[in-house]
Amino acid sequence: MEEILSSGTMSAAEVLANYSPLALAYLGDAVYELEIREFLLRQGNASPKSLNDRAAYFAMARTQALLTDILAPHLTEAEADVLRRGRNASPNTIAKHATTADYHKATGLEALVGYLHLSGQHERVRELMDLARSAVGTAVSRGKGVVSETAAGGESEDGE
Repeated sequence: MEEILSSGTMSAAEVLANYSPLALAYLGDAVYELEIREFLLRQGNASPKSLNDRAAYFAMARTQALLTDILAPHLTEAEADVLRRGRNASPNTIAKHATTADYHKATGLEALVGYLHLSGQHERVRELMDLARSAVGTAVSRGKGVVSETAAGGESEDGE
């Protein structure tokens, strides 16, 4: 039991050998959420409802799928492999408000974040999250649920 509760860092190879992509996505979901909440809070004091509304945008599978596409060119070969394994995993759940493709990409992103976190690559998590946030633009930090044209390579969600 002590081994399970220890806070020691595992090597990247140990993480891949010991955890399935879906287990990594489980942890990655929580780490991703914490990163987003901290980012939003650092934008300035706001009501919990406002913070939650803005965080919800980042939590959407569609947004995570977009971020996966944006981050892909910046990943190492090992990171891209973890992302691919997570994307190709077969979750036991069905996305309620997302396409299957978006849901699988979001799972891949979460698996990558979980892998980086467990292997002690916390700075790399921050680096990728910073890239993702800057790609999405300032619209979300101002409370608008849109994706900028530069981030999406086309129109924003609301047609602007």
